[in-house]
Amino acid sequence: YMLVKNSESEFCNRVWKTDEMIYITRIKSLGFENLDRVLDLGSGCGQWSNALSILNTYVDAVEPSYERIEFSKSKIKRKNISYSAVNAENIKFKNDYYDAVFCYSMIYFTDINKPGIK
Repeated sequence: YMLVKNSESEFCNRVWKTDEMIYITRIKSLGFENLDRVLDLGSGCGQWSNALSILNTYVDAVEPSYERIEFSKSKIKRKNISYSAVNAENIKFKNDYYDAVFCYSMIYFTDINKPGIK
């Protein structure tokens, strides 16, 4: 997808070549199915958001990279996903808003030294 830088595009396209059933099976094994509202924190290229949206009522995909959000939108045509280009440290939701929070391999992109992060 042209909105994503070349190396990002290559990575995202490679990720999407994986059969979606692999992601769906992994999500099911974690018990992330038949839930009302799920947060995909650090949604990346959207492969996990896609699987979550197949198995649950609604998914909020939060990702700091606008390019990856746009890539995800281009790949996922499901209507039960919303997208936000924001850092994990800056999101604000009321308590008990989500039934589950899914976070895959994004801790490296957070400011763990920021006050209030535990």
